[in-house]
Amino acid sequence: MKRHAGIQKRWEARVAAAILLAWCGTSAPAETPPPSPDTPPTSLSEAAQKGDAGAVRSLLDRGANPLEPDAQGQTPLALAFRSGSAETVALLLSTGSTAYLDPSLDFRAPAGPSTLDESDWQKARSILDALFRSHPDDEPIVFAYALSCLSAQDYAHAEFALGRLVAVLNPANLRARRELAQLYILTGRPAQARRELDAILSLLPDSPMR
Repeated sequence: MKRHAGIQKRWEARVAAAILLAWCGTSAPAETPPPSPDTPPTSLSEAAQKGDAGAVRSLLDRGANPLEPDAQGQTPLALAFRSGSAETVALLLSTGSTAYLDPSLDFRAPAGPSTLDESDWQKARSILDALFRSHPDDEPIVFAYALSCLSAQDYAHAEFALGRLVAVLNPANLRARRELAQLYILTGRPAQARRELDAILSLLPDSPMR
């Protein structure tokens, strides 16, 4: 009987403790649910990696830096190339600075953390070729396409794109003229190279040729 009474008291004590905890509003902390796969990307790199053009556009509109690399040193543009999304690549190139400063477009540089490997180059060139055909008047796209042609030593298409850039789209584009001058040197045309270098000098501030 004593043993039965002891068990009864312990049971009553546990019930009382449970009632007291409930009354005080104390409960076990709720587990944080795992992130939903449909959760919108919160960084430009994440959006570019997913090829999510809508998220990329939204983040760029809110001031996201299109040149900021992720933890592995990959820029949003490099990640967009890998995603295969031409629309995402076009959005990033539309910022202008991306086309001229992004190390992912330095196709001729040795492979590094911010450059594309061989297979990525091929995918990038395919995307840029399609974009150039559909956006022949978009200066950043034309310039990026020209760089991809130079990386593949496709000098004929590179010359066409750079020539269009400096003759039609923006005659004051110094970097395009420099790339064109180097192309002329590589292909053994010093007179044309000199012409482009003279044009560059004439466009520099306080140039005596202006």
